[in-house]
Amino acid sequence: MKTLAQYLTRMLLLASALVMLVLLALAGFIEFVGELDDTGEGSYTAAGALLYTLLRLPQVGVEMLPVSALLGGLLGLGALAKGSELVAMRAAGISPRRLAQAVMIGGCLMALGGAIVSEYIAPPLDQFARKYRSAARNRADLSGRENTWVRDGQRIFNVESGNAAPGFGGVYLFELDDSQRLQSVAFASRADLDESGGWVLSNLNETRFAGRDVSATITPSVTRKYSIDAELLGIAALRPGSLSISGLLSYLDYLHANRLDARAYATEFWRRIADTLATAIMPVLAIGFVFGSLRSAGAGSRLLIGVLIGLGYFLASRTLANSGQVFSIDPALVGLAPVVVLGVVVLGVIYKVR
Repeated sequence: MKTLAQYLTRMLLLASALVMLVLLALAGFIEFVGELDDTGEGSYTAAGALLYTLLRLPQVGVEMLPVSALLGGLLGLGALAKGSELVAMRAAGISPRRLAQAVMIGGCLMALGGAIVSEYIAPPLDQFARKYRSAARNRADLSGRENTWVRDGQRIFNVESGNAAPGFGGVYLFELDDSQRLQSVAFASRADLDESGGWVLSNLNETRFAGRDVSATITPSVTRKYSIDAELLGIAALRPGSLSISGLLSYLDYLHANRLDARAYATEFWRRIADTLATAIMPVLAIGFVFGSLRSAGAGSRLLIGVLIGLGYFLASRTLANSGQVFSIDPALVGLAPVVVLGVVVLGVIYKVR
């Protein structure tokens, strides 16, 4: 059984890799053509659009991984079924459950690979691609300034980031009292972080409000302690889809601690978990088809079935995620619902295989 599991896993991985290459080529071509409409804005050229598209491919590949796993399972296992190799395995006494376990090994390996890419490779490349595109279209340098809004308890920061590390540009600081009324407004021309994580504010102009009294002070340099650090500021400026799992968890902790709306980030987190689980079990779904009416069908028919199922899962998961944010449904529920339904379908398919 170990030898057969290795054989099935190898066939599944090869077929899925081929499908992934085709899907990436198609998605990359479509995105590149779409980017050509924006060329000519600033210094954004066709070469820049091509670079942007290539940098985005790992992120696109991670999003397509569940569909690739399903199509790879249909094509790889379909080829084995058409050659009667799976029938020979069944004749040797291997049950559908054991076949499903062997196929799931390949799915788990793909899920693991996708998780690694999603955590360490795709996010920084996607972030750089978007920053490069924005800078090129606006004729700005990649180190151009961006404003980021963050909250730390009763304090609200507007930080001008993107300057030379380890400091930031201008910082506006708004402090509120317990009744959410403005207590003070301050502006520092520059903020740096010292070794202990303290904020060194240069040329701090601060105005305080106490009833009808207003006082203003100017301080050349002052060090203050806040819970906001440089990593959190960098995360706050990014889209949820451009963050790694660890980045999402870090920012969710911050949002919950400050009682801010975390639905978009929580939905993205649970969607990532669901896609990882779906990648592991999608190939198992192919077993029901290759032992059924599609056993003698050609690769085109199996591919069509896989595309329809994969597209249905993709649309269902995205639609539920967006609907959950609109109707304030629990992000874990809308994120995991499609993969739970998929798991039930897979169990039913394996049960029906004789």
